Amino acid sequence: MALEQTGIMHRIAFVVDRGFHYLGLHGGVAFSFLLGLGCNVPAISAVATAATGRERVIASLLITFVPCSARSAVILALAGKYLGGLGVFVIFMLTLIVIAVMGHLLTRRYPKIGPGQVQEIPAYALPPGRAPAMFSLSSHRCW
Repeated sequence: MALEQTGIMHRIAFVVDRGFHYLGLHGGVAFSFLLGLGCNVPAISAVATAATGRERVIASLLITFVPCSARSAVILALAGKYLGGLGVFVIFMLTLIVIAVMGHLLTRRYPKIGPGQVQEIPAYALPPGRAPAMFSLSSHRCW
């Protein structure tokens, strides 16, 4: 939330937009992929903000290949012990290659329809001191 309020997330989406075009997506789904490094379930939920159904399908399928923190820990532990640092690096590069190839194949399967996306880049700003609460505990009384 703070990244979006400061304007940094919009700039990240702009920078990675060219790479995501190779996958048939726009840079706006970069946050979902970033979230996928922590856990894939909320990352797939975040894809719901994508512009079109085509992008939602492609991004949802590709996020399942992003190594989340649990998978990364297993890869680092097992591959680090048996394959060494180079083996761990190769495994993570293979996941990037799989994501790129699958994205390219899905783009050919679901051809692009309609114009591209125009991204607005707001000025840098400080986030507010406190984010608005979803609900207040003081408003709920348990009697």
